Amino acid sequence: MSEKASKNIVQMELFLVNMRADSLSAVMREMVARLDDNKPLKLSFRFFDEHGQVSKVVAQYEEVVRCYRIDLDLLRGASRQARQPVFERMEAAKKKLKGLRGQAIAAALGQFGAVVKAGGPVALEERYDRPLRMATAEEASSLLVHAHTASDV
Repeated sequence: MSEKASKNIVQMELFLVNMRADSLSAVMREMVARLDDNKPLKLSFRFFDEHGQVSKVVAQYEEVVRCYRIDLDLLRGASRQARQPVFERMEAAKKKLKGLRGQAIAAALGQFGAVVKAGGPVALEERYDRPLRMATAEEASSLLVHAHTASDV
């Protein structure tokens, strides 16, 4: 597989436990209940992003992170006056990262929906200690539903 093609393989992990619950104990109760019922806490799968839309957003995200880290290094030993513009750039970078994360998720969901609709291949990870396997069309459709209802992607 070419390097370009491998960059366009998207791995999605869907967290099925409500990670935005009111308290940590509520999250833990739901986790225990899912484990008791032999239900997964998350689903992981991979698919091919033919046009590289997700990869493009991820590349932008990584560039902003790189610049953020440079600014973080600049803060060390900088005078109070010199820190202010760096802080402002870092705050702008945080907002940009939040927006790019949303764009990446939206792009991944959109591309995954297109793959499922076209009957394209989807590799499913049932357990972390087992190899991926190809999902059936029904499983891929179910993953798409889970992708839109998961508490976090």
